[in-house]
Order: sequence, then structure tokens, then C-alpha cells
Amino acid sequence: MDINNIKRPGGFGPLSDSPTDTPIDSKRERSFVDAQARIQEAGPAKPLGVIGQFSKSALDDPSKLEIMVRACVSELIDSRQSVTGALSTTDKQSMVDFLSADPLIRSRIEGYLRKVLV
Repeated sequence: MDINNIKRPGGFGPLSDSPTDTPIDSKRERSFVDAQARIQEAGPAKPLGVIGQFSKSALDDPSKLEIMVRACVSELIDSRQSVTGALSTTDKQSMVDFLSADPLIRSRIEGYLRKVLV
């Protein structure tokens, strides 16, 4: 091996110049595009109907706030079942339990309630 025959390190260019490198259309990408189309067909999100049952003063009571968050999560799940498909009662209940306990979802819903309640 001669010191003059050492190859230089590769650059940041393409890994291969082969014309056979074509992107593969995977099932995951197609199902994502299909799901996006179904969501767009469903139309824009409507305001939550359950909001009319609550008052701003109820936000100060932790037990009432819990009921309000769970009601909003339940309505959100119901409103998008045309996209996700029908859920059994136990599946819906477990989703409501999970999403109501999720800190990010909970903070977003509480923020929404604080903005829209008068």
C-alpha cells in the first residue's frame, strides 16, 4: 500500500449516484395521507357544545374542573369518531381516563376553558 493511494474522506454529498435509488411508497405514508384526507373532509372543528353548561367560577373548584375536563375530552372523542371509527364504551372510557390524566392535554383544555368561559 502506497501512501499516495490513500483515498480522501467522503464529503457531505449524496451517498449514491445510482439511478436505482428511488423512494419507496410505504404503507405507512399512504395510510397517513388517507387519514389526513379524512380529517380534512370532516371539516373544521366546531366549538365544544359542552361549554354552555359551565361557568368561569367553576374553574376554581378542583372537582368541578375535573368534570369539565372529562366532559370536553369525551366530546372531542365523540366528535372525531367519524374519522377514527366507532369505539366501544369501555374503549372510550379508557381513552377519556387516559387523556384527562395527560398533563399536556389537560393543560390545553384548561387553557381553552379559561379563554372561552365568561
